Amino acid sequence: MRLYDIDLQVQSVLDAIESGEIPEEAAADTLEGVVMEWKAKAENVALYVKGLRAEILAFRDEEKALAERRQRAETRAERLAAYLTASILGKGEKRLSAPRCEVYFRTSSETVIDDQSKLPERFLVVKPHPPPPQTKTQSRPPSRQARLFLGRMSR
Repeated sequence: MRLYDIDLQVQSVLDAIESGEIPEEAAADTLEGVVMEWKAKAENVALYVKGLRAEILAFRDEEKALAERRQRAETRAERLAAYLTASILGKGEKRLSAPRCEVYFRTSSETVIDDQSKLPERFLVVKPHPPPPQTKTQSRPPSRQARLFLGRMSR
């Protein structure tokens, strides 16, 4: 039975006592039993909430531990990749081929534009600046006194 159902049962017993359907002495045992059932159910719900909160804390701790492990693994992978790159390039090689992996380096070039006016328009992308953020006073409609001062009386 849910706490809500128990509350309804208590209310129905109290209503029966008020209307005179059940004498107070006879309803006392019934009411006491229902109240005891409510206390037991409320305690169980409280313990369930307590358990959920403990589980949430355990999840948070595990998330922190996993994040730390992930960060260490990422750092280790970056260091090992740099180590491998230095080793391959240090030998004058540009490619490492093995049955289970392949590492190669492409040559890339940098394009430097001396005169942008000679560049066709289709290659120019101009990003518009975002509008400044509104403050609370800017987004709020003017007050009645401000409307009167401005010469308009709108409601």
